[in-house]
Amino acid sequence: MRSLVWLSLPILCAAPPAARAQDASPPMSQITHVDPALQRAVAAIRDTAWRAYFANDTAVMHRLFPDNFISVGWGGGPWDGRTGTLAGAAELAAAGGRLLQLEFPHTEIQQFGDLVVVYSLYAVTFEAGGTVTHQSGRATEVFQRRNGSWVHPSWHLDSGR
Repeated sequence: MRSLVWLSLPILCAAPPAARAQDASPPMSQITHVDPALQRAVAAIRDTAWRAYFANDTAVMHRLFPDNFISVGWGGGPWDGRTGTLAGAAELAAAGGRLLQLEFPHTEIQQFGDLVVVYSLYAVTFEAGGTVTHQSGRATEVFQRRNGSWVHPSWHLDSGR
């Protein structure tokens, strides 16, 4: 499952959660100053994008992931585009994949005009092929306002180590 590299490498199950590793440092204060309404809107779109992937909701993914979408997965595997990412969601669904839990315990947002960069700690639990996988780490995601709507042209996930 090429685009599931960021989700399902066996080594991920043994890795300590990145969120716990982040707890060792003092909590970071809100360092960005973005309108709270924009923060809520972009956080909702981010949540929608993640849930659409795990639900294999191709209509939402086609709307949010533009043709030039780039996915840099967590496991160091190959980068993927929209086609590969959609194929990965379909493979996950074919394996009986389902999202069990999704959390973003810390988020920072920077706005550059119609471009927003979202930095997050994330924790996700999903089941596929009868195996439950817990994964956590850091996400850097880009959102762009195009013709009055937000799209999600890229994400980069890492283990946080």
